[in-house]
Amino acid sequence: MVKEVRGIHNCGEVAPAVYITPRKYSLCSPRLEPIIEEGSERFQIVPKRMLFIVPAFISSVSYFLLYRYINA
Repeated sequence: MVKEVRGIHNCGEVAPAVYITPRKYSLCSPRLEPIIEEGSERFQIVPKRMLFIVPAFISSVSYFLLYRYINA
């Protein structure tokens, strides 16, 4: 009743063979060195106070100029 078909094998679920890679662990492994960034000597980091003072100064001046323009 069952016809035999050539070229088709019984394919069951089979786990692949265990593949173990040979690794050589050295006791003295190399360490990574930190990267030191070179910056411009003229460029300095802006203090945090300036990040508050400059926008406050600009908004105060613009408020004063707009107040004079509206009331003139």
